[in-house]
Amino acid sequence: MKTRTKAEIAEYFGVDSSIGSLIPTLLADFYELGSDPDRIASLLAPLGLPRDARVLDIGCGKGAVAIEVARSLGLQVRGVDMLEPFVEEARQRAEAAGVATLCTFECGDARQLLNDPGRYDVVLLISVGEIFGALDATVQALRTVARPGGYLVIDDGYLPTDARVSYPGWDHLANHEETMRRLTSCGDAIVQEALVTSEEMAEMNAAYNRRIQARVKQLTHAHPEHSAALSAYVAKELDESQKLETQIQCATWLLRVASPAPR
Repeated sequence: MKTRTKAEIAEYFGVDSSIGSLIPTLLADFYELGSDPDRIASLLAPLGLPRDARVLDIGCGKGAVAIEVARSLGLQVRGVDMLEPFVEEARQRAEAAGVATLCTFECGDARQLLNDPGRYDVVLLISVGEIFGALDATVQALRTVARPGGYLVIDDGYLPTDARVSYPGWDHLANHEETMRRLTSCGDAIVQEALVTSEEMAEMNAAYNRRIQARVKQLTHAHPEHSAALSAYVAKELDESQKLETQIQCATWLLRVASPAPR
């Protein structure tokens, strides 16, 4: 599978291209990478999926969600991510968790999965952003790799009001009514909507930013030539945290893919 270029990876993570190679170190202290593995597993648990059910985790990062789904539900999970260091860590963690036979991880551009569609029982898109566009386009894309009657789990967000948020990568966000329309634009059913409270978001952001600032301090000492770019990254993360706490409602949706109408 083709991988993204270094410039594309740097753009995705919102860092200057000059420090793109430092991304694995910048995020070395984070395993879950914005996801909540327990939340995802708890959404899937009541579905009673068989042990041979196939799960696709798009943008799997270091494998936190995939490994928890395999560990707690015994499902077969395929994870795809753009960063080889993340994929390698996911493999190691799966081995340590005793689920290496249930999890496979590979490096590549997840968008290419649509060129060779499978028929997965569950497709996960967790804290990945708009790699497929707005939610209606995202749902349409994910359906190409999900079986009819299967499930999509999308972790994203919506605007609590009609006010727009001017921020790179968030142009696709809409109010709740429009978000629901987009999610169901292909006729799929929303099984559950799980919201993140403002208190939960503030707690997560505080812990995240403490770690990022400590890591950037170390990297600035080791790479003083990149101090400006590293400082800009911290400022961006702090700004994003503030918007997540005050202007965006983060949510996870479980959708059931509509079966084709009988002919």
